[in-house]
Amino acid sequence: MKPPLTIDLTAPEGNVFALVAKACTTLQEAGQGEQARALRGWFLDVPPQGHVRYDDVRRRVEQDCDVTWVNGENPA
Repeated sequence: MKPPLTIDLTAPEGNVFALVAKACTTLQEAGQGEQARALRGWFLDVPPQGHVRYDDVRRRVEQDCDVTWVNGENPA
């Protein structure tokens, strides 16, 4: 079951690093440490200038969490 996660897309939560950190914390608190480690690992493995878009990160977070996006549009 995906834990609920609310992200305010205005800074600082909208920052990609804060987004991943909050998702990982939410997963840990929901007892889903394996998913948290997988998300963190995926994010850390993205090379600099790895052509991963912000929306790619948002979609990746949505794979593990039931995300409510506030102050922004959902990715297409």
